[in-house]
Amino acid sequence: MRHCQFTFNLDPSRQRSVNNVIIAFLALTVVFTARCVSAADIYVPIDGRGGERIRIAVPEFVSRSGTTGRDVGRQVAEIIGRDLDFSGYFDVLNRFQYPPDFTMMDPSPHRIDFARWTQVHTRDLIHGICEVRGDRVELECRLFDVQEGRQIVGKAYQGDMKMVRRMAHRFADEVVLYHTGRLGIAHTVLAFTSTSKGNKELFVCDYDGENARQVTNDGSITLSPAWSPDCSKIAYTSYRDGNPDLYVINADGSSPRLLSGVHGLNSSPCWSPSGDAVALTLSKDGDAEIYLTDMHGKNLKRLTYDRAIDTSPSFSPDGSRIAFVSDRSGGAQIWVVDVDGRNLHRVSYQGGRSFEPTWSPLGDKIAYTVDVPGEGFQLYVMNADGSNPAQLTSGPGWNQEPAWSPNGTHIVFSSNRDGRWNIYTMRVDGMDVRRVTNLRGENQAPAWSR
Repeated sequence: MRHCQFTFNLDPSRQRSVNNVIIAFLALTVVFTARCVSAADIYVPIDGRGGERIRIAVPEFVSRSGTTGRDVGRQVAEIIGRDLDFSGYFDVLNRFQYPPDFTMMDPSPHRIDFARWTQVHTRDLIHGICEVRGDRVELECRLFDVQEGRQIVGKAYQGDMKMVRRMAHRFADEVVLYHTGRLGIAHTVLAFTSTSKGNKELFVCDYDGENARQVTNDGSITLSPAWSPDCSKIAYTSYRDGNPDLYVINADGSSPRLLSGVHGLNSSPCWSPSGDAVALTLSKDGDAEIYLTDMHGKNLKRLTYDRAIDTSPSFSPDGSRIAFVSDRSGGAQIWVVDVDGRNLHRVSYQGGRSFEPTWSPLGDKIAYTVDVPGEGFQLYVMNADGSNPAQLTSGPGWNQEPAWSPNGTHIVFSSNRDGRWNIYTMRVDGMDVRRVTNLRGENQAPAWSR
């Protein structure tokens, strides 16, 4: 695991901590001065719906090291532009929308001709400088308000060449943070299962599908991955020893260990928000029930008591409630119960069987799968109390296994709409569907890191 250090030289009166969202393998050092967010700066809707997108230009970064630096600078600008477009908040200009006589940004940000950018109705402008020294890269990234002609965000990053994508993602997330008050998701990672190498193994990739890499090598069937709150570990079910046992593995694939291996099902794990417990499904007593266990597989606590099948637990973000699937009412539906086993109640009433609940990180909604008559499995979202259910997907193929982005603006899911299972993302309103995985085989069961 790489050590990473972040230093933010911010105005002390406005400093905000973002350390809780730094993923462990991001090895960068931030050494630049930036203006932080105030309430007056937050003027974009943060639910991904409605509102006018911010028109932003992300020209190629200026190189201080010849052709090599220019190639990296072009790559960084392209990544930032894609990240901002994906966020749903920005209208990213293409090269043909730049000022007619534009060729390259001036190396000095103090000589930007904002009037030229105003003429093409640009609201925000990113100015970047790239320098390559051997296998090391240094980036200076600045966000400008074109109309006011002032810098509003500035960051500097340095790291080895293979960290360039991380640096670009990081700055894109800072731009989203400035405009919404919530960090973007470009730095996040997806876990999923894939048969691309033959057996169904656990894989991880960047949020946009890049850098896909295999995590397990069990030579068997791997199911239902779930990230720990600090993104350092993944819980999952594996048939490596014949029984569906629950394991925990480091995100880099090291140190897998058995968490629960009782006879029968040990499946559908979900970490508590505090990271000190896992909810899971066990069938050791003859039928599937919801349990809680600590991180040593001890102090087992049973939450549900019914002869029906109870499975697929999902914690509310405050850790006080768990949504789960039960067929105790005759068909599979979504139920909610307090973590002490009280206040059990049903929340889904869509007519078809309902599965795979996942609580939004804001705590206000639950995404889930419904077996829609005539359409097969489709994704829905409802308020946490069961009100206002809305169908998000339709059309050819099945859509299932939803999981939320950590800022609550997007949902990742699996779909066989193109003939085989792959991972897709969409905004929380069901728009802007994008395919993520490009591996062979079947790719399913996505989980989004925080």
